[in-house]
Amino acid sequence: MRDVAHVEVALRNAYDRVMNKHWRGQAHCLLEDASPVLAPLWRTRRGRRIDLNARNRTTVSDAIRRCGGVSSAKPGEVIAELSFGFWRHCTDAAHEKALWVPYLHRAWPKKTSRAALER
Repeated sequence: MRDVAHVEVALRNAYDRVMNKHWRGQAHCLLEDASPVLAPLWRTRRGRRIDLNARNRTTVSDAIRRCGGVSSAKPGEVIAELSFGFWRHCTDAAHEKALWVPYLHRAWPKKTSRAALER
C-alpha cells in the first residue's frame, strides 16, 4: 500500500500544480464553483439527464468541512483530504474535454493517452 500512497500523492500534487498554473479563476480550483472540477457536467444517459460532477462537488464539500469550513479551509488541506478515487475520476472519459485536454494532460509526458491511463 505504500507504493499506492506514493502514487496518490504524486498524482494529486501534479494535478494541483497544472491546475494552479493554468486555471484562471478567482480562487483555487477546488474552492471555486465555476471550476471545471466542480461545475455541473451534464450528460444524458438512458434518457435521464445527470450531472457527472455531482460526486466531485460532494467529495470536495466534505473535505472542506473536515478542514474547518469554507472560511478557513486551505487548498493544501483540502487536497490532502481527497482520496485517490477522486483524482482518478478527474481523468475519466467524462472529463476529457473539461479537465484532461485543457489541464491534466500537462501532468504527464507528451502524447500520454488518457484512455490508456484510465485503463
